[in-house]
Amino acid sequence: MLTHLVPVDPPLFKPGDRLALADFLARWERMPNLKYAELVDGVSTCPPPFPTNMAGGTA
Repeated sequence: MLTHLVPVDPPLFKPGDRLALADFLARWERMPNLKYAELVDGVSTCPPPFPTNMAGGTA
């Protein structure tokens, strides 16, 4: 028999996840490296990660 509940951190999100605003904000706060994300009509959006060398070649 359980005598108490253990709080569980919400999982992180990825683009396309359907979330309530409170869930989105709680998860986003746990992702300090993510600088930009939106919740549009309940669907999370964020840009894809970019490589450090945007040109793709060597100089």
